[in-house]
Amino acid sequence: DNLTLTSTTPPDTSNTTNFMWFYEGCGSITQLPLMDTSNGTNFFGTFMKCGAITSIPNYDFSSIDNCRVMFRECPLLLEVPFFDSSNCTEFNGTFMFCSSLTNIPNYDMSSCNTLKDAFRACISVTSLPEFNTNNVTVFQGAFRSMSNLSSMPLIDTSNGTDLSSAWNACGSLTAMPAINTSSAINLDYCWISCNSLVDFPALDLSSGTSFINTWKSCALNSNS
Repeated sequence: DNLTLTSTTPPDTSNTTNFMWFYEGCGSITQLPLMDTSNGTNFFGTFMKCGAITSIPNYDFSSIDNCRVMFRECPLLLEVPFFDSSNCTEFNGTFMFCSSLTNIPNYDMSSCNTLKDAFRACISVTSLPEFNTNNVTVFQGAFRSMSNLSSMPLIDTSNGTDLSSAWNACGSLTAMPAINTSSAINLDYCWISCNSLVDFPALDLSSGTSFINTWKSCALNSNS
């Protein structure tokens, strides 16, 4: 249930390691207090559904190893802090439905193995950094419904096995880089409704077993 707090006094969190769902559902809070998060490792859903916040205080996230759904459904959030994410193995839904974000920092994803729905419906983002995704196997819905994403960096998808809905409904994307899809097994709905996509590279799809509606409603033709 949504809490009706509009402000909060910072608690003593100097020894806290688990901030899971700490402010989840505090839909009326407009400003978060500065608190000690230096020992925090688990930030699963910490700010999820904080629908009225526009920024995150300068928290110390240096010990973080879990950022799943950390900022999910913060539709007024204008920016997110950069933090050392080198120990985070999953970015599942981390920025999902953050519709006002315009910029995503270049997080270290070297330990990440899944980006499921990581940036889904970040509709104000037009470009992304070239993240280190060399260990990611699951790209399911990673960039889904990023309707204003106009360019896509050449990220490492060489270990990606699940690319289902990865770029589903990226309606402003006109070209795809020559990503490595040699390990891709599931490409269901991967580029469905990318209705501006006209430039498409030759891909190695030799491992693919499922291609349900992969390119449905794209602008591709025989010359693409």
